[in-house]
Amino acid sequence: MPGTNDYGPGRNRVSFLVVDKKSKLIETAQARVWVSHGLKQKPYAQTIATLEPIGVPGGAEADAQNIYVATLDMPKPGKYWILAEPIGGSKKIQALGNAVVLRHSAAPEVGEKAIPSKNPVLGPGVDPKTVTTAEPPAFTVSPAALCTYRDGAAAPLPLCASSAPVIAAAAPFTLVR
Repeated sequence: MPGTNDYGPGRNRVSFLVVDKKSKLIETAQARVWVSHGLKQKPYAQTIATLEPIGVPGGAEADAQNIYVATLDMPKPGKYWILAEPIGGSKKIQALGNAVVLRHSAAPEVGEKAIPSKNPVLGPGVDPKTVTTAEPPAFTVSPAALCTYRDGAAAPLPLCASSAPVIAAAAPFTLVR
């Protein structure tokens, strides 16, 4: 079951779940991953995916608490086939899926203008207690959810993670990594 779907030519972070025929998640620390240009073609690359936690500690829980993540080289546009096999575990299982690489990823490149957001944002003169993305609006925001606002920051901006509503930035910020 794929966790990502926006791929451009080059190195891509690919995430996925492995689910058995009874809809049970199969999780081991690592999975072998093979990549090919066609379903019946020999793989051109092999790597290891690692199981990484997702979500926010203390936040709402979903059915999946972890997801496999691998970096795959998919050098040109087209369809790529991905076979994953968790290493170890009580039974051997493989998962098959594909990834479609477009000419350009939909995500902005590093240094490009961020995708505008219609979400409320934290800024100068804005009371943090009024910033929420909850529906209907819930005007209580945990202090753990707040990020430092730095207008025109030259250094990378921190990422925020909390169980409180997300505070999203709008343009004119640029992506930094």
